[in-house]
Amino acid sequence: MLDNHDSGINDLHSLDKLQASLFLILSYYVEHPNPLTARGVVDHLNMLGKHPDINAFPMQKKLYEKMRFNWEVRTFEDTEQQAREQQKIPSEETASAVWH
Repeated sequence: MLDNHDSGINDLHSLDKLQASLFLILSYYVEHPNPLTARGVVDHLNMLGKHPDINAFPMQKKLYEKMRFNWEVRTFEDTEQQAREQQKIPSEETASAVWH
């Protein structure tokens, strides 16, 4: 007989727990945007899109795929912005304004 701890290991990445974790990470990102948190969003969307139970929800699967793409772009942009701030590289708008 399995106790709750044994079944909990298999349930660790259940679809509903992954979705709840995603919402928590998204909420955190709103308050504290940074590339690491954005990467966590991408990772969770990837796990959700590949989860075997997601096939029962084709609309959600498609939504997670689109969201993952958008968050990958956001992660890249956040990383670029952070690098600019750390290196004090002017943005394109700032550089354009200075040179014109």
